[in-house]
Amino acid sequence: MSLTQMTAHLFDRNVRARGQNIYASRRVHVNSAGHDHFYAQVQGGDLYDVRITKFELGLEVWCDCTAFADYGPCKHLWTAILEADRRGALADVRQVLYLQRAEDFPGSGIAALLAPRKPAPPPMPAWQEYLGDVERALKASSAQRKNRPRPAEILYCIDVSTSRSKGQIALELFSRTRKKDGQLTVPKEFHISADQAALLPDPIDVEVISALFGGQDLYPYSSYSIATRKTLNRPLAQKLLPLISSAGRLCYRDYAAGNLEPATWDAGDPWIPWLELRQDDRDQWTIAGFLRRGAERMELDEPQFLLAAGLMLARDAVSRFEPGGGFDWLTQLREVKRIPFPDRERDAVLARLLQLPALPPMEVDEALRFDERKEAPRLGLRIRQERGEATRNVAQFMLDYGAGWMDGMSEGRGVWRAQERVDRKSVV
Repeated sequence: MSLTQMTAHLFDRNVRARGQNIYASRRVHVNSAGHDHFYAQVQGGDLYDVRITKFELGLEVWCDCTAFADYGPCKHLWTAILEADRRGALADVRQVLYLQRAEDFPGSGIAALLAPRKPAPPPMPAWQEYLGDVERALKASSAQRKNRPRPAEILYCIDVSTSRSKGQIALELFSRTRKKDGQLTVPKEFHISADQAALLPDPIDVEVISALFGGQDLYPYSSYSIATRKTLNRPLAQKLLPLISSAGRLCYRDYAAGNLEPATWDAGDPWIPWLELRQDDRDQWTIAGFLRRGAERMELDEPQFLLAAGLMLARDAVSRFEPGGGFDWLTQLREVKRIPFPDRERDAVLARLLQLPALPPMEVDEALRFDERKEAPRLGLRIRQERGEATRNVAQFMLDYGAGWMDGMSEGRGVWRAQERVDRKSVV
């Protein structure tokens, strides 16, 4: 972790911004820089001495500006930290839990504030500074290549229980390496940072993990390696899961079992939810549901999860399905299995079904099968007077399909005409 990342939380955001402006103007004159210290002069409104020294689990710091004396960490100190980080100074610092004010530096105190400023040392030749920057960058790149993560295989595992609770595909990363005998080790949670993702040897891993991290903050102040656990919306899932599946490294697990099971991406047509209304030998009816794709049928208790976004895991594959606004039907029927009703109430049930805002396609037993027809209704407007503090007229839009006036703002699919049940008709 860089020095700026370790110390940023100890500085006010506005102080950092003002220090960044000074740093961008290259107004820092370095007196001495080493693996455990950094001494410099920073040109603000005046020329200020800044000293930073490694001190136990923190840094011992000092600046002779009045802001540091009155308030603590100042913009000149932050400028010096940025310059020290750029030069690779204070390399022995591994963590910074606090900043310790140094009281014993020569020249600190009131007398020093009143003393004339020392002249700035002659600037370093430009060519020497630029070549030094190139040398430090090359060494950093070389060290980064040496630290390149090289797992034998990365596995992308769908967390079933988390996907259910979050309503999106929850993906976690595991890795396994190859032992001396050629066998693969037991999968372990894989830790990686966004920067390391670009260094992975497999281009599929580079593309997938980079997409999981997404864009990075413009001014990040932490870059811990993290276990990549992400949720995927449908567009991202449809982009990444086929790619992972093609590499043979997609799997899933339910914490009830805990084992990683292989999975694939089902590139077929989406499944469609259906309702079925069946009558038993006791003249009792039930409403149940299932999924259909062409001639294929799947019961609602088969998928390990069904997501409102239109993705499901079933038969060891992630598939698409089209809820068509009726996802709440699936949720209810997966919980209660079926909805019973007696034969004498079948007209009331059908009427209620047709009034619902969303209704999947239905399979109906012969005794309850009906035809649909489209009719243009008569239009009407019912006006009534409401009395209160002030009398007002209220208008209501009405429709008539030949069986009396009804509310014209209904979101239902149609109107059930019980009197025409013998003719098996409904009006939509």
